[in-house]
Parts: sequence; C-alpha cells; structure tokens
Amino acid sequence: MAKEKKERYTKRLESLLFKPDKFISSIEKEKDYSKPLFFYIKIAVFSIILEIVLSLAILAVRKTLDSSAVNLLSSAIFSLVLAFALPFLLALIVHLGVLILRGKQGFFNTYKPIAYSLPITASYGILSLIIITILAVTIPASSPLLSGDPSNLDITQIFANKGFLISMIISLGISIISIIHSLYFQVKALSNFQKISKLRAFFSIILIPLVLLIIIVLIILLAAVTYTPTV
Repeated sequence: MAKEKKERYTKRLESLLFKPDKFISSIEKEKDYSKPLFFYIKIAVFSIILEIVLSLAILAVRKTLDSSAVNLLSSAIFSLVLAFALPFLLALIVHLGVLILRGKQGFFNTYKPIAYSLPITASYGILSLIIITILAVTIPASSPLLSGDPSNLDITQIFANKGFLISMIISLGISIISIIHSLYFQVKALSNFQKISKLRAFFSIILIPLVLLIIIVLIILLAAVTYTPTV
C-alpha cells in the first residue's frame, strides 16, 4: 500500500513538472484544501530531512558538529511550520491581485494553482541542495569560508574561492529556472480556474509583490536620503 502511494505520488509529481496541462485537467474538480496542501507538505518534509542529513554529513566530515546540529533542528521546525502556512499566505497575496483584476471564481481557485506550484519550487530546491552539497565537500577545510572569524573575511577571499563562485552561479541559475517554471504553471492554472486570460493571470500574480517591492525600495531610498551620519 505504501509503495503504491509512493508510486502514485511520483507519477503526479512527474505530471506536474513535465505535463502541466494534463495535471491541471486532473485537479480541475478538486474542492478539498488538504489535497494540494499535503501534496506540497510531502515533498517539503522530504526536502527538510534531506537538508538535515546532508548538512550533518558535511559538519561531521569537517568536524564542526557541535551547536550547529541544534541550529539545524530549530531551522527544520521553522521550515515545517512555514510549509503549512506558505500556500495560504501566498494564495492570499495573489488573490488580492485577482480581485483587483476582477477575478470572480473564489479564493480556492487561486489557492489551488499556488499550492500546487510549490512542489515545483521545492523540487528545484532539492536539486540545488544536492549539487551545492557535492560542491561543498570539495572546498578545503582550510578555506577562509570555513575557518576563522567570518566578520574578518575580505570580500576578495570569498570570491577567490572557485567552489563558492560555482555554487553561487549554479544556485542562481536553478533559482531563475525554478521561478520561471513555477510562474508558468501558476499562470496557466490560474487562468484556467479563475476563467481569466493568461495576461490577467500573470499580472494578478505579480501585482501585489511588485507594489510591495516598490514600497520597500522607496522606504530604503527615503531612509538613505534622510539619514544623517553622527560624528
């Protein structure tokens, strides 16, 4: 039974990642909040456990397994709590955009595309985690990234480390692909379930985050302009 559930989940995840139209059709009649939520929670839990295992392995190899293990546990608990809240928080933000652009199919039809898009992001996160871990073990223990007081590190020391640079480039590349893939699914699914055009769906998704970003930038600029350094 457990094996069958695992295979069913794997097939659904594969469909989500590689056959979005087919997946969207398969979830069209879903009305239960828990199905999208726990579809995401399963891969989120796997990601959290994998991160703990890989991080502990690296810490053990580098003989720095002390208070870091406690930090990993607290971080894992926070990540798990966030995983339960994230689909609803993101869906709420997007739904405000949907309402502004006159979408009328209700919150659930915004929640469903957003909640089902999160396993896409999580999948790329797992891929990034595995690649970065492989690269991390290649960084010498004597590297300035791993020894001494981090506050005393010179920026040139950090960027002179090839492992660090490669990790940054790969992380950035995977993040960009993840955002595009996730946004692509969100636009198609939101357009379908809210019965709006793909263009309106796209702007519904980015509207509130864009407004918040502009507000934050303006606050930072205002703070920089009005800041008076003390002598």
